[in-house]
This record gives sequence, C-alpha cells and structure tokens, in this order.
Amino acid sequence: MAEKRLQSIYDAKGNWLLCRFCKHLHNFIGEATCAAFPEGIPEEILSGKALHKQPFPGQENDLVLSPW
Repeated sequence: MAEKRLQSIYDAKGNWLLCRFCKHLHNFIGEATCAAFPEGIPEEILSGKALHKQPFPGQENDLVLSPW
C-alpha cells in the first residue's frame, strides 16, 4: 500500500508533483518552468531527488518551493 501512495506523487512522465503546488510555477506542460528556473526546472528537482527548500546551486535568484 505504501508503494502505491509513493507512486501517486509522480505524474505519468515521472515528474514529482510537488512543483504543481508551488506559487512560482509557470508551466508544467512540456518544459517545466517557474520563476526560480525560467529556462527549465532541473531534473534533480523534478525527479524528487532534491527538495527545493533552499536555493539550488547555480540558481540566479533565491526563490524556493512556496505552496500557494
């Protein structure tokens, strides 16, 4: 049962759904973009390997995951 709940936090393309709840999200269809990553959200964040609670290395601003 826990495995099924874990799978539900990812979309069909394997992207981590937590970005969908961030107020900085611009687009999640095609290339995922947001105010923190206007050129594309890094794979480490989309995959759920990195939780964006602190600025990411190389990020040009200090925006982080902020639920709406």
